[in-house]
Amino acid sequence: MSSNLKKVALATAALGIAFQATPAFAQSSSQEARLQALEAEIARLRASIAVTEDSVIQLKSRPQSISTSSKGSDSTKGFKVGNTTLKFGGFVDLDVHLTKTSDGAVGTALSGAGRDQFIPSLTPVGDGSDDTGDFTLDATVQSSRLTFGSKTPTQGGDVNTHVELDFLLSPGGNEIISNSFNPRLRRAYVDYKGWRVGQEWSTFQGLHAIPESASFYAPAESQVFIRQAQVRYTNGNFQIALENPESFLDVPGAGNSVQNEGIIPDLVARYNL
Repeated sequence: MSSNLKKVALATAALGIAFQATPAFAQSSSQEARLQALEAEIARLRASIAVTEDSVIQLKSRPQSISTSSKGSDSTKGFKVGNTTLKFGGFVDLDVHLTKTSDGAVGTALSGAGRDQFIPSLTPVGDGSDDTGDFTLDATVQSSRLTFGSKTPTQGGDVNTHVELDFLLSPGGNEIISNSFNPRLRRAYVDYKGWRVGQEWSTFQGLHAIPESASFYAPAESQVFIRQAQVRYTNGNFQIALENPESFLDVPGAGNSVQNEGIIPDLVARYNL
């Protein structure tokens, strides 16, 4: 409260007291008694004003309450570093497989991938003379996944990134001691204004064609299944991409594979109906 307001308040209070006390003062013959009563009342008012000022100061200095509302606290929205929003995700997956073959054991190629998931080319096929087949139970969490992403707004549009890891086909672990499998890159790309640059499922593959099954790679004999480096442009239902050129074909008697390393990228055009 300012000093001018204090003076007005004191003067007003003093006048009020003087008017209220007039009959009493008229009956008293001592002027000094009147002055003492007036001074006592003024002192009381000053003390009251001081208490009021302390209360106002405390209210002004009290920090604003922190909202406990959950609005905007959804962890799926990530958190910000500067103007970039970061997101982390993934899942834990325990897979249990019972493998039974009659024409030989599943090979150890790709670190036993033939027992971690169904891969037709790793299934032993013989003439029936080999009766040392597999009958094995395998439990693994290699298909557990980690994902990392970011979103950065720019004047031209948002720049989004995505990185995805799992632990399948890893040469770093075994089932004897620790199962310490190495992380494996699945997908890693940058999105900007319809362009996707990095490693992604091939544009030639229709992800919607993968049926729900206990094993992700179950219908392997009948579907395209490849992730590779590419540059893809998407506009509505239309997509066009340049992808890494590499051909691989299993041919019995030809070293089990025929590969072709081209110098011209694969060109894939696609329209989704």
